Amino acid sequence: MSDDAERRADEISALIVIYDDACEVVSDSRARVTLKDDVDDSKCVVELRLGENYPSSAALEVCSTSTETLTREDEAKLLSRARACAEACAGAESAYDVLTETESVFREVSANARREARREAVKAARAKEAVEEEYHAVVKIDHMNDSVGYLKLLRKFCESSGVGARVLHAEPPEGAGKRVEGVFVALSGSNDGIKTFISRLRTEFVDVDAKGVKCRERKATTLCHRANSTVKVGERAVESFSGFETLEPYATENDLEQKLALLNLLHVAVSARIAIVARHVNRPLARAFKPSHRQPRASLVLARTVRLLRVIHRRGHLRAQLYLYIVRTAHAVEAVAARETTARRALHRAHGAWMGGMTTRTTTSVNSSGASRAYVAHSASEGTATMRFAKDVFAGTCGGITVTLLGHPFDTVKVLLQTQSSKNPVYSGAVDAASKVIKQEGFKGLYRGVTSPLAGQMFFRATLFFSYARAKEFVGVSPDDPLSYAKAGAMAWMAGTFFESPIDLYKSQWQCQLIKAKADPKYVSPYNSVVDVVKESIKHNGIRGPYQAFGATLTRNLPAGAVYFGVFENVKNQFAAMNADGKATNAQIVLSGGIGGFFYWSLFYPIDVVKSALMTDAVNPAQRKFSGFFDAAGKLYASGGVRAFYRGLVPCLLRASPANAGMLFTVDYVRRLID
Repeated sequence: MSDDAERRADEISALIVIYDDACEVVSDSRARVTLKDDVDDSKCVVELRLGENYPSSAALEVCSTSTETLTREDEAKLLSRARACAEACAGAESAYDVLTETESVFREVSANARREARREAVKAARAKEAVEEEYHAVVKIDHMNDSVGYLKLLRKFCESSGVGARVLHAEPPEGAGKRVEGVFVALSGSNDGIKTFISRLRTEFVDVDAKGVKCRERKATTLCHRANSTVKVGERAVESFSGFETLEPYATENDLEQKLALLNLLHVAVSARIAIVARHVNRPLARAFKPSHRQPRASLVLARTVRLLRVIHRRGHLRAQLYLYIVRTAHAVEAVAARETTARRALHRAHGAWMGGMTTRTTTSVNSSGASRAYVAHSASEGTATMRFAKDVFAGTCGGITVTLLGHPFDTVKVLLQTQSSKNPVYSGAVDAASKVIKQEGFKGLYRGVTSPLAGQMFFRATLFFSYARAKEFVGVSPDDPLSYAKAGAMAWMAGTFFESPIDLYKSQWQCQLIKAKADPKYVSPYNSVVDVVKESIKHNGIRGPYQAFGATLTRNLPAGAVYFGVFENVKNQFAAMNADGKATNAQIVLSGGIGGFFYWSLFYPIDVVKSALMTDAVNPAQRKFSGFFDAAGKLYASGGVRAFYRGLVPCLLRASPANAGMLFTVDYVRRLID
C-alpha cells in the first residue's frame, strides 16, 4: 500500500471516530458525512472523495452538499465555500477542516434563512392585516372652479386607488357656472389606497384658476383619516362603501350634517364637542359674543374663532363636527357685523362725521359680503401672473448662484482637460490639473472667469425655471405621465439656450487663456477681462458673436433637458409617493437632483466636448480650426479616437451630482419658502 493510500485510510478511520453514525463510508475513497444544525434539527449531507493523489499532491474533492431546508442558491453557496476551503488546504489532510468549515457555513446560512422566513411571515401578516383592515377619511376642499373636470379626475383617482368616494358640496348660486364651494369628499378603502388618493390630489393638476390655467389643489384639508375599527366610547363603527358617487348638494349646515350622518361620520355627541371646545379656549364660548371696550364685537368673535380653528386643526376625526360649529359661528359673526354696520351708517348719516365714515368702511371690509369677496378675488387674479413670475425668477436666481459656486471649480478643470492638446498635454488628469492651478494661482485660480457665469447663471437659471414652470402648465404634467416632465424640460431648455450659449461662450474663452499660457510660456493673452472677449466677438461677428456654437449647445440641451427634468421630477414623485404626507423630504429632493444631474452629463458628454471645442475656437472666423459641428467632431476623433470625447468626464461627473443637487434643492426650497 502506498503512502497516500495509508494516509487516506487513516483519515477515513478518524472521520468514523469523530462523526460516528453520521459518517457513512461508501468506498475506500468516498465518505458521506451528515452535519446537523441543533437549532431546528436541519441536516446537510456532504459527500467527499479522497482522490488517488490525495493528500500529497491533490486537493480533497467535495462532490456535493445537499439539504432539505435551504434553497438552491444557498446550497450552491455552501458547496462553493466547501470547495474553496479544500483548495486552500491542498497538500495535507483536510477532510475534518472542510467539514468543520461547511458545518459553520451551513449553520450561518440556516440562521439567515430562518430570519428571512420570519421577516416574510411578519410582512405577510401585516399585508394580510392591511388588506383586511378598512380605513375611512374625510377631505374638505374649499372650492372647485371646474367642478365637471375636477369630479372626473376624482373618479379616476378612486378607480386607480381602489377606494370608494362620496362627494358633497354646497348648492351653487345662480350664475356660478361650474364653480362649487364647500366640498367634502368621504373616502373608504385600504389605507394605502386612501394615501395614494390624497397624495395625487395634492400633487397633480386637478383644477383651473381664475384665468383657466391648470393648477394644483392647495386648499384641501384632511379632516380625519383612521381605521374603521378605531371606535371610541359612544361611537358606532363606520361602514365601508365602494364606487364613486356625487350626492345631492346641501343647502344649509343642518342639511350637510344630516348627509354626513348618513355615512356615519358624525358620531361625536354635542356635549362632548362643547366640552372639548370649552377646555381649549381661554373663556367660555357663551362669552364670545359679549361686547368689549377694547375690540369691536365682530373683531373679538373673529379672533376667538381663529384661535378655535387652530385647536380644531389638530383634532383628527373630531374636525368634521367642529367644522360645522365654526361655520355657524362665522354666520353669526357676519350677522353681528352687518347689524353694527347698519347702526353706524345711520349714526354717521345723522352726524356727518368723516371719521365715522372711515370706521364704516373699515367695518364693511370685515363683513365678508359678496361685493368685497369679488373685489379681493379680482385684485388677486390681476397680481397672480406677476407674482408667479417674480417667484420663479427669484428661485431660479438663487439656484444659479448655488450651481455656480458649487460647480465652477469642477467646470474650470473640465474645460482645461477638454481643450488641451492631445499630442502635448499639460495635465495628466483631473487631480493633476486642479493641483497645478492651485499651486500656481491659489484656490482662486479655480474660480477664474467666474464673473461671467455668476452674473449670467443667475439670469439664465431664472429664465430656465420660469420657462419650466410655464412649460409644465402648457404640457399639463402629471405623475401618471412620466414623459410629460421630459417634454416640459426640453421646452424649457430650448428657451434657456438663448441665454446659456453667450454665457458659456465667454466663460470658456476666458478659461481657455489659462491652458494656452501653460502650453506656451511665450503666449500673451489678447484679453484682459471678460469684457474684452465680448467686444472682440461682436467686433468680428456682429450680433451673431455671442452665439458661437449655438447649434451645438441646442443639440445637447434638447435631449439633455428632457432627461434632466424628467429624471428629477419622476424620482422626486416616487419618493413623495412613499411618504405618508405625499411630499418628498429635503434629503430626497437633494438625491433626486443629484441623479438628474448625473444622467444629464453622463449621457450627453460627447456632445458637450464638441461644443467646448467650438466655443474655445477663435472668435475671429478667419482664424478658426473648425468649420462646424461635424468638422469639429471628425478632427477630435482623428486626434484622439473615442477617448477624445470623454476628456474631463471625471471632474464633470464629480461636479454634476453636488452642483445640480444643490441647485434643484435651492430652487425647490426657495419656491416652497416664498409660497
